[in-house]
Amino acid sequence: MKKKYYTVANLLLSSLISMLGLGSCKTSSKVDNLPKLISEDGTVIKAKKLRSPKDIKVVYGPPPSYYEEEARREAEREKEYAFEQERLRKEQEARERKKREEEMKVVYGPPVARNWQRPMPDTEGIYDIGETAPQFPGGPNALVAWIEKNIQYPKKAREEGIGGRVIVNFIIRPDGSVDGAMVVRRVDPQLDAEALRLVKSMPKWTPGQVKGENVPVRYTIPINFKP
Repeated sequence: MKKKYYTVANLLLSSLISMLGLGSCKTSSKVDNLPKLISEDGTVIKAKKLRSPKDIKVVYGPPPSYYEEEARREAEREKEYAFEQERLRKEQEARERKKREEEMKVVYGPPVARNWQRPMPDTEGIYDIGETAPQFPGGPNALVAWIEKNIQYPKKAREEGIGGRVIVNFIIRPDGSVDGAMVVRRVDPQLDAEALRLVKSMPKWTPGQVKGENVPVRYTIPINFKP
């Protein structure tokens, strides 16, 4: 009777242990049901049972893919910024070019006689205006380009920050040659001398005409020096 009692007690104890998941009995928990961890390279690994708090490794911050995306966005922003700066630079250059051309058109405007003006030579036989104006080969825009290409800014004046607009007057002879150049508005001896040199080195122009004949005509242009 005593032996049978202990047998029933043992069965009850075994059942209780099995229900509580203790001892060497199998449990229904699986590794897949455990929490997931993210490694340093961004991959997901299955968590293992931790024996002690020392086994826990905490990784702070977002995964590497986050930084890759941020780097890509930053590269796109830099590219857009560079494109915008290039666009603004070209627009600024276009505005400055247009401004220079407009200035040249005003000053280089051909001295053509109006209906109420009658071309009359001075005592030297030189006209201030003509029925047909003298013209630089290629026109006013070509004159601007030629000056910008051939001007030689004095080194000392550039270093000292000297600049300004030198006004030069000259005569276009009937054969198109440039003659009688003189400075009518001075800025600095160095710049004045360079402006005269530049004008005297010009190629032949198309001469002005009065009544279909080539005549000498006075012409005035500015030479701009920007340090």
